[in-house]
Amino acid sequence: GVLVQVKDGIAVVESEQVYGGSVTPVCKMVETLVLAGIPLAQASYMASSAPAKLLGLKDRGHIKKGYAAHFNLLDERGRLQKTIMEKDEKG
Repeated sequence: GVLVQVKDGIAVVESEQVYGGSVTPVCKMVETLVLAGIPLAQASYMASSAPAKLLGLKDRGHIKKGYAAHFNLLDERGRLQKTIMEKDEKG
């Protein structure tokens, strides 16, 4: 089994710093984490790089050349402002 801590409605896998599961949209989870005092950079990591690493997705979780270009722009409170997705090869 995996140890999961639930605080303020957010389940976090302590050993990996990733979400433990929820029905809440990720953008709302990030916003809630920031409101709970988690730094925006850490909350963003928990919503992007950590899950990509955990799932073995080698072209996701960072903004780097050659990586999939899907990302969200957040304000300083972690609220979603805009989603940007790379165009497919036809686009």
